[in-house]
Amino acid sequence: MYVPATEILVWNEERLELASARLDLRQFARRPGDVLLRNDVLGHRLVDVEQSCLVTAHDVRLIHNDAGWEAVAVDIHQAGPFAPQE
Repeated sequence: MYVPATEILVWNEERLELASARLDLRQFARRPGDVLLRNDVLGHRLVDVEQSCLVTAHDVRLIHNDAGWEAVAVDIHQAGPFAPQE
């Protein structure tokens, strides 16, 4: 399901709140330049330029700023710092 970033009011560890209760259920059509976290990043090998090695992305931390949503960190450990604490 695709939800435009402009429709997201709140997105944190506890909830995702949308601006409207209506969702567009049409099939998602990927646009040129789109990066899909699940398909293109998570579980894939990436280059850690600081360590000059390949790593696997297990989680991504996103923040919202004036430009939109931005990936600011990638967790390379399966039970790393982004994993929920029990």
